[in-house]
Order: sequence, then C-alpha cells, then structure tokens
Amino acid sequence: MPEANEWVHNFSWHGAVKDGKGSKTGYAGDVKVPHALNFQILRCMPDQMYLSARDVRTRDDASLTVHLMIFYELEDIETMLDATNDLIGDMVNAASADVMTHASQLSYEDFLQQTARLSSIDAFPILRGRMAQVGTALLKVVYRGYSASKQLEEMHGEAITRRTRTRLESDQAREEQEKRAMELRCRQERSAQEMHLDETQARHKMAVQALVHEQERSKRDADHAQEMRYAAERAKADAEVRAANDAAEVARAKELAEVQLRLRRAEHDLDQDRFSKLHAMGVDLTAYLTALAAAKPDTLLRIDSTPAAAGGGAAGGA
Repeated sequence: MPEANEWVHNFSWHGAVKDGKGSKTGYAGDVKVPHALNFQILRCMPDQMYLSARDVRTRDDASLTVHLMIFYELEDIETMLDATNDLIGDMVNAASADVMTHASQLSYEDFLQQTARLSSIDAFPILRGRMAQVGTALLKVVYRGYSASKQLEEMHGEAITRRTRTRLESDQAREEQEKRAMELRCRQERSAQEMHLDETQARHKMAVQALVHEQERSKRDADHAQEMRYAAERAKADAEVRAANDAAEVARAKELAEVQLRLRRAEHDLDQDRFSKLHAMGVDLTAYLTALAAAKPDTLLRIDSTPAAAGGGAAGGA
C-alpha cells in the first residue's frame, strides 16, 4: 500500500495492439496506437521497439514507409515523469520527424542509395534530443528496410530492370572493348616478341657468321704466319747453306792460293837456285833473262860460218 505522500501512477502510452493486447516492443510493420499500453509497473531495463514511419515523402513526392528498430534505456524516471506523459509516443513522433526530414532532402533514387545513414544515431538529432529531455538514452537505431505502394514498387522494379539491363549492356560492351583491347595488346605483344625473337636470331646468326669469319681469318693468319715462319726457316737454312758453301769456297780458294803460293815460292826457289848456279858458272843473267823473255820465232834459221868437216857448206833446218 502507498504511504500518505505516495501514489500509484497509471501509465497510458502508445503501443502496438495484437490479439487485443498492447505491446511496447511491437512487431514488424505494426501501427502505434495511442493509449494501447496501460500499466502501473515501469520496466527500467534496456528495451527495444519496432517503428514504422509512414507517409514519408521524398523530394520527388514518392510515398514510403520506413521500418526501424530503436534500442533505448530509461535512465532517469523522475525526469521522464516530469517531461512526458507518453514516452513511446514522443519517441515515435521524434523518430518519424527525423526520417521525414532526411527523406525530404533526397530524391527517391538518392534515398535508396543513402539508406545506410538511417542506421546511424547521427541521422536522428530530433529523437536524440527529445530522449535526452525525458531521461532516456538512445542506444542504437537499425534500419530494417522500406515499403512503398505497389505501383511505385513496379515502377522502381522496371527502373531497376532498365538500369540493370543498361548496366549489363554497358558491362558487356566494356567487356567486349576490353576483350578487343586485350586481343590487340596480345597481338602487339606477340608481334613484339616475334620481332624480338627474329632480331635475336639475326643477331645470333650474325654473331655466328662473325665468329666463323674470325675463325677463318685466324686460321688464314695462322697459316700465313706458319708459311712465313717456314719461309724464314727455309731462308735461314738456305742462308746457312750458302754461308757454309761460301765458307767452303773461301776455304778452298784460300787453300788453293796457299798451294799456288807455295808452288810459286818453290818455282821461285828453283829459279833462284838455278840463277845462282848460272851466275856461279859465269852466265850473264841479264842476257839470259832477256833471251828468255824474248818472243820465240815460228822458224829459226841458223847460219854456221865455220868450215865443214867434209869439205862442203852447211844446210839450214826448221
């Protein structure tokens, strides 16, 4: 029983109605109804709530329903009691205002591309400020998707189909271009490789030919050097033979000259000895030598004036 200064507070908040019962958490796609929750015991533990923000209009006037899940925790009960009579209703209105503000700045296509921002607490400034005023902490917001009218869904589906087809065609064309570019690049690379291979083969062939020519030239030089060496050796041998022959001739000539000299000396000695004997016999050597040096006639006629022994003249002879 409450004391004299206490009372039992009756809470009447927004909530989802299912099977005739109100629910604070609700369910996906529910509709929050005023006074659906009537209770006297307040839970202070962390809690969550499904929320569907309806009639959200984009900049191009597309009507959407955005589905969220809000995680929160009641921190200050007295502040909450002083600041609000319907915590859930304040959260629903503040979150819906943030979603509508976000969507009103974007076209339908831009909204679909930026739905990830709805999972950030920074995208809900109104909700965050109002929950701080009522003593409640906003823990997390999760974007769960959206729904639209059947006609808009069909139009969006057709647009997606067209974009997908266009993208696929563009991707296919790009792939064809890339394929052609790759084939051209491959042909260029193959042509460059073939040119490099031909150039390498030509250089190898030229190197082999140069090596063959060098070997032939070296062989010719070696043969020529060998021939020159042989010729020099033959010339040297011939010179040695000629020198030996000349030396032999000189020796023979010297020996012959010595023999002749000895013969002349022997003849001279004989003549000297003969002349000495003739001189000793009283022969006039000058007349003798003159007579020897005189030319001998072809016919000699001798006249003898002495009387003949047989009483007659003398006859000449040749």
